[in-house]
Amino acid sequence: MSLIRPVGIDLGTTNSVVSYASDAGDQFHTETVLVDGDRRKALNLLGQNPEYLARSTKRYLGEGDKYRFPPATEQFSPVGVASEILGTLARDASDSLCEKVTEAVITVPADFSDAQRRLTRQAAEIAGLSVVSLIAEPTAAALAYDLREENETTVLVFDLGGGTFDASIIDINTGLYQVNATRGDNELGGDDWTDAIVAYLKESIEREYNVSIPSKAEDPLVNGR
Repeated sequence: MSLIRPVGIDLGTTNSVVSYASDAGDQFHTETVLVDGDRRKALNLLGQNPEYLARSTKRYLGEGDKYRFPPATEQFSPVGVASEILGTLARDASDSLCEKVTEAVITVPADFSDAQRRLTRQAAEIAGLSVVSLIAEPTAAALAYDLREENETTVLVFDLGGGTFDASIIDINTGLYQVNATRGDNELGGDDWTDAIVAYLKESIEREYNVSIPSKAEDPLVNGR
């Protein structure tokens, strides 16, 4: 079989996916990588081996070498973790399609800077992938719903991810898409919602039961955060 188009990859903060427009189906993977020799994806081992896990690393793209993963070995930079994930997705897609995957369209947060986009391309190149295009996540969401049947309309698309919350205003006119505005917050995603819920519950329990719940001395998943 010869691939006639690149695969699509959503390199997410908490989950990543690769897909191809055929009957081969989709392959889902998590962006939690266990570094123990075989580098298996291991979200289910998060509680057992946190010192060997790299989690939500996309949020640190563009921070230079300030953050290293996992805490136990500091083996990878955020770009290194991204390349591991992209490489795994490409290999799994190649196995599923019985054809080597070499090109990809990758989605990125709407508010990603030029530097973060460049690092995403670098991670893909390290993984052996040529990046055909980087697409803002809300734009990709609009394309996924195939709104081209609308003669003329304007849509507001939200993309609530694990690390970011993005929105785009898109004009659709006889099958053509025009992105008029896009904006995102890279610190308003699911991770931040989780942190806020934990903080609320901690405060509520302390107030109701008159106890003190110690805060974590440091983040067990991120060195230097």
